[in-house]
This record gives sequence, C-alpha cells and structure tokens, in this order.
Amino acid sequence: TLALYPQADAPVVPAANGSVRLARAGSPWRNPEVAASKALRFLVPAADVRIAPADAERVGIGEGSAIALSVDGTEISATARLDSRIPAGTVVAQAGVPGGGADELGTPADGAADLVEVRSA
Repeated sequence: TLALYPQADAPVVPAANGSVRLARAGSPWRNPEVAASKALRFLVPAADVRIAPADAERVGIGEGSAIALSVDGTEISATARLDSRIPAGTVVAQAGVPGGGADELGTPADGAADLVEVRSA
C-alpha cells in the first residue's frame, strides 16, 4: 500500500484532459471481519478521493463535489476532498471502500503507475 500522502519527488505533469496518477491508500475496511460486522457498518466511510486544489480547479471540481475516476473503461464515483498535501498530478483513493474504492479500477500492469481521468460526475 502507498502512503496516504505520496511524496512530491515523483512529479507527474497533469494532462489537459484531467488524467492524473492514481495512488491507492490502504483501508481498514478491507478486513472481512469488519465487512461482516453489523456493529461496525456505520463506521465504513463513503468513497472519497483526495485531490490537489490546483488539479481540482483545472477540471472544475470543488470540495465535496461528486466526481468520477476512470481507467480503461472502468469508472468509480466518489466525493472530492481537496487536500494541499497531495502533489499536483496525483489523486489518492482508498482501496476496499464499498461503492467506489480504488481497487475497483484494477491494478496497474508491470508495476506501472495508473493514470486515471478525473471529471465532475
């Protein structure tokens, strides 16, 4: 799993079409015991994506906006969370979150970084 806040020393120049690098963050909600527990279901967060304010502005996304991430024809929906700690050209999405986790976008082949398209939903 990647750290929640990737290092800025691996810059990615954002493409004009909204494509950015996808960083996957681990989630405690991936544990099958948590998923099966009725007592813990209320703690499962809604899917959200952390995005740099400059990238959000570039594609017309505001804090709390409904957004879509897509890669190779697969799309997830999430809520945008603007976070100045995220390097420009990168979004961070949690894996294992029901209804919009980064794992639903598949895994990159050969260790390559995923480039995902970000748009307003």
